[in-house]
Amino acid sequence: MLAAYDYIPAADARRLAFFSLMALLITCVLSQLSIKTSGRVWSFSFVPTAVILLWPTRSSPLLSLLGIFLLGLLHDALGSGPYGVWALLWTSMFLIIRPDLRLRSRNLFVQWGQYVLVILAIGAGHILIGKFILSQAMAWDNIVLSSVMALAIFPLVWIVRELAGQSLVNRYDNFGREV
Repeated sequence: MLAAYDYIPAADARRLAFFSLMALLITCVLSQLSIKTSGRVWSFSFVPTAVILLWPTRSSPLLSLLGIFLLGLLHDALGSGPYGVWALLWTSMFLIIRPDLRLRSRNLFVQWGQYVLVILAIGAGHILIGKFILSQAMAWDNIVLSSVMALAIFPLVWIVRELAGQSLVNRYDNFGREV
């Protein structure tokens, strides 16, 4: 079965991957912000997963995978966490979702529902990695609060992606013809 990126020129597939990686880099940096209220920390650390969920179907898969892994390491370094946790989770997420081989609904509510499942899986992944690999207890309340923040911000990320997609992604139909 041919993937969506097989129908467009390689330079355009690399360009889509580059712009997506820039969006992921921006969200990685912005995700280091947090809000502290009455002893609770509302973190934005799960927000970059929205960018990976909304990854363009026609981007270069190899460049995308390599960039996601490296930016996962950067996210770990910026957050002062153990190296490799976000890189492992994001790389696994990208390989499971496989944006290049699926048709995607452009409906906000459908993608928001998918994002709920992704956030649950990423949260579970954090807890399992912390418990069984790092032998550390993960703060459940921080994971839940980070998940809530990510779910609240998802519509904003979706709107920005749709606006950017109108100029970057929709230049070709399913057979590689420019429209």
